[in-house]
Amino acid sequence: MNRWNVDYQYKGITHLMKLNILSVLGDAIDKYGQSDKYQIASVVREWLEDCYGKNWRVTIGEIGTWQSAGPVFEDRYLGITETNLRWFITIFQQTP
Repeated sequence: MNRWNVDYQYKGITHLMKLNILSVLGDAIDKYGQSDKYQIASVVREWLEDCYGKNWRVTIGEIGTWQSAGPVFEDRYLGITETNLRWFITIFQQTP
């Protein structure tokens, strides 16, 4: 089974950017395990801010158990499902 399902990819997230995000996210999950969602989100957010500027948000939750909202900057939004853990992950850059 494929680990990732890309549910939403706005035009501000390029193909290469998506691949890099999934790589960093996968490495963080493998390093910290499924019990430390906050640390996983923090690692990905810090990497995004180092590479693509400030104001990134990363949220992780079980599928169907939560919602998030925020103003998206320059169409930089990615919504993905981690299929093994059944997590829905949103990654977006907020309006500065």
